[in-house]
Amino acid sequence: MTAVNAIGNSMEPSIKDGDLLYFKPVIDVSHILVDDVVLCKHPYIKNLKMIKRVKKIIDGCFFVQGDNVKIFESSDSRSFGLLPPSKIIGKLS
Repeated sequence: MTAVNAIGNSMEPSIKDGDLLYFKPVIDVSHILVDDVVLCKHPYIKNLKMIKRVKKIIDGCFFVQGDNVKIFESSDSRSFGLLPPSKIIGKLS
């Protein structure tokens, strides 16, 4: 298990800034389903981890998005595209 404090507003209202979350390590991404909340690595910003919801799975890659309806609150697949499986670190337990 990995404990992570949420930082920011991208997952509001379901997850709030400062919430403590526990993620199970992902060994097999075939267990990741649409609507799962995942801990993932940002594809372009080194050492940045993000908490996002899986919205679509396309050809084995993940379209992840923040829950906040304000697009400027979240850096997600709407701006950087699909995430490869190697970027998925954990699944919310």
